[in-house]
Amino acid sequence: MSRPRIPSGILFYDADCAFCRGWVRFVLRHDKPGRWRFAPLHGATARAQLKAPSDFQTVVLLEASDAHSPRYFVRSEAVLRVLEQLGGVWRLISWVRVLPVGWRDAGYAAIAARRQRWLRRGAEPPLPPAEAGRFLP
Repeated sequence: MSRPRIPSGILFYDADCAFCRGWVRFVLRHDKPGRWRFAPLHGATARAQLKAPSDFQTVVLLEASDAHSPRYFVRSEAVLRVLEQLGGVWRLISWVRVLPVGWRDAGYAAIAARRQRWLRRGAEPPLPPAEAGRFLP
């Protein structure tokens, strides 16, 4: 079974998490070239593209340099790769990558463990209609 063509990048996120949805809005706001698409971790696109999407409780970035060799990044590496590509001050923050991945992921895990308490699910402004095409099922 062949996989469908992958956009230049897909950012998979927990659609039930207000913190994660806020991250997606942040990326939408700052990703002027529109290089990423977005898909919920437990949606059809994740089932088609990720090996075991139900096991993921984190942000997953799928980059495709070509259709035959997609590259997957999770946790802090996914976030830092996105920040780097956003450019500007966000690129400076991505220099946190010089820290060992274990330390970065421990910080990521600490934030992830508290995310539901920090931001409750609630009414959010609708996405701009122009951005609807960037969301995958």
